[in-house]
Amino acid sequence: MNLADYSDSTIAWAVYSVCALMCLIVAWRISGWFSNRLVRQILRIIAAAILMTPAFACGDMGNVDTMAPAFIILVMEFLAKNPEGVMRAAKPLLSITALGVSIAVVASIVRHVTHKPEQDESAS
Repeated sequence: MNLADYSDSTIAWAVYSVCALMCLIVAWRISGWFSNRLVRQILRIIAAAILMTPAFACGDMGNVDTMAPAFIILVMEFLAKNPEGVMRAAKPLLSITALGVSIAVVASIVRHVTHKPEQDESAS
């Protein structure tokens, strides 16, 4: 199998995926500097949602089923002053971010409730 068998969009998504993974690794390292565990998790979730959420790139052509990263569509539609396009890209981006943050908050609450403080062995 050679490179000519793949479409341009497949190659573009592969390159984007590798670059997004590298950016996530950098975001993971940067967020590691925060001492609060919940803040670290939320920053990592937001970075992953921004980089990994796709959206439909319809444009003026109507029913085109091409997808692109949602934040890129959001920025380009904002620069083109197209509010419908901005909302089309913002919906999946905000949905995924809200879902991820809510899961992180619930997991943090469950961890806090089920965490048992360690007993001091010298006191007994």
